[in-house]
Amino acid sequence: MKKLFLPIFALCFSAALFAANTAGTLTFKVTTVSASPLTSSHIQAIWIKNSAGTYVNTLLAYNKTTNIDHLKLWAPTGSAPSYTNALTGATTSTFGALTETWIAKDVTNTVVADGTYTIWMQAASDVSHSTYLSASSSWTFAKGPTAIPQTTQTGTTNFTNVSIQWAPVNTAINDVEMDKYYSVYPNPAVSSIFVSGSDVKQVEICSLAGQSLIVSNQQQVNISSLPKGNYLAIIRANNGTIVKKIQKQ
Repeated sequence: MKKLFLPIFALCFSAALFAANTAGTLTFKVTTVSASPLTSSHIQAIWIKNSAGTYVNTLLAYNKTTNIDHLKLWAPTGSAPSYTNALTGATTSTFGALTETWIAKDVTNTVVADGTYTIWMQAASDVSHSTYLSASSSWTFAKGPTAIPQTTQTGTTNFTNVSIQWAPVNTAINDVEMDKYYSVYPNPAVSSIFVSGSDVKQVEICSLAGQSLIVSNQQQVNISSLPKGNYLAIIRANNGTIVKKIQKQ
């Protein structure tokens, strides 16, 4: 079955946009400074949120178990988020340069969708053994197939020499290989089709006029409700997107 390069593909694709999941590494550099309110031993956390403000993953957590409720932005309920891929350690009394990396995965160890993400940092200092004062800041960047060279970010009194670098990993296979790795059967089909291939994220069925008819996150798609005729099956996977023509009998 040959792939279709038709203008209607663009119509159907835009009707139900599915974000790519570009793998890569984010490098975040920051220098902590001893200045009010951080002047003594302190706990701190660095974490990632998506554009909706939803927690994604933690990069650093010092101290991850003691008095974390004082990091109210990171652990507002008093219970710390996951430490997947995070650097952990004890309360620190030193200030200086930190370099943290994020491999673009959430707490389930899954590469997240491309888009805008925010790095958050908060630190709280124990100034009187009963009173905690905190400092926080955030920096936004675009995760996707485009590399971001080491870029200086605006710092604060307590967080200086801030920089962000994003290095995507191009893991996509070429179109010829995509056509070999992914197939739809049976074709023609009466009630259901099955999409073979690895890491299939979404299957969308469109009319030849470009109308989105069925969107499924499963590799087996029930098409029994469709009238007899020809349709497009758009297969979206970690490796890329492929279009197959199918026939409903």
